[in-house]
Amino acid sequence: MALIFDNPLSTSASFRSILAVIWLGVWPSAIAVLVLVAVIARVGATFVALNNYLVPVVGSLLGVFILGESFGLSRVFGLLLILVGVLITQYVQRRQIHMMAEKSSAADATQKG
Repeated sequence: MALIFDNPLSTSASFRSILAVIWLGVWPSAIAVLVLVAVIARVGATFVALNNYLVPVVGSLLGVFILGESFGLSRVFGLLLILVGVLITQYVQRRQIHMMAEKSSAADATQKG
């Protein structure tokens, strides 16, 4: 819509400002992707995906402490629901890993014995 009504292409931008926009778009994105790949390699994709659920928690807490927003009962319930979901998912994942390790060690013991 902005391309139709505001005609932003008619304005001129300096080479330096275009380069700055490209630099700010590429450099932080590249760093973020490298950090993401390193974290996924270290702790796994499930854990990284679960961290997305913590964004509303951090946002709500920042809103309360920095912006002075109210911390009502619905917000408490929502935050608890998110945290309980993350904890349950982590518990199930760790239990599955533990069970797989036990099966692997039992299979190794039967092959040796």
